[in-house]
Amino acid sequence: MLEAMGILRTTIAIEHPARRGTVVELSDVIVDTGSEYTWVPQPVLESIGLTPERIVDFVTADGRQIERGVGFANIYAAGTSTPDIVVFAARGDLVLLGARSLDGLNLRIDLTSRTLVPAGPVPAAALGLTGHPRESLHPPPARLPYLREHLGVRSPR
Repeated sequence: MLEAMGILRTTIAIEHPARRGTVVELSDVIVDTGSEYTWVPQPVLESIGLTPERIVDFVTADGRQIERGVGFANIYAAGTSTPDIVVFAARGDLVLLGARSLDGLNLRIDLTSRTLVPAGPVPAAALGLTGHPRESLHPPPARLPYLREHLGVRSPR
């Protein structure tokens, strides 16, 4: 029934950030832009050595308040990766790829192909004021004293 409602599923992989190289793959994960965090079964997270960092209160769609542990993991999907917060999902919880992870992965849902695709260039803050490409690499000389004093920016060589 969920597929009839247009639910997108994908495959993700989870990695312990301090133990690079050991990756656990999860298939059939629901992509849920309404969920802030990514939810992964507790036994999966524990199998790669992750432990909860803290307990967070959540409110379910039916209004119940629940507590779950959260920790930090590297998340892989659609050819890219991001470090993010993961929820230690209990038995009966859905396995979800949440909005924070999608944002960190710089992915969006393509409704036509029903897949995750690159979201495009990532917005960035630049030093330049005019938008000229060289200005963002080399700040105007008049700004260097301020930048050096307040931000630790050094003169280009």
